[in-house]
Amino acid sequence: MSPRELECLEWSSRGNSAGDIGIILGITERTVCFHLNNARAKLGVGSLRQAVVPLTEVKFRTLSCCRFDGHRVKLIPPCARTQQG
Repeated sequence: MSPRELECLEWSSRGNSAGDIGIILGITERTVCFHLNNARAKLGVGSLRQAVVPLTEVKFRTLSCCRFDGHRVKLIPPCARTQQG
């Protein structure tokens, strides 16, 4: 799986829409969908929800310090990160 596919999956696992992910990464929503669909196919699952489950199961949180609020990426304080799981 490509780094960009993993990156898109990570942001999706945090509840961000394809449009939001596109803004965060500086790519189009269509490109985000392309990466998410490729990742889903490579994982051999039928839905995006199924694709992000492995990320949450193994606590793969490379972007755990960030959250997108619709306008910009915000840093999450360390104490808030531990409370979010």
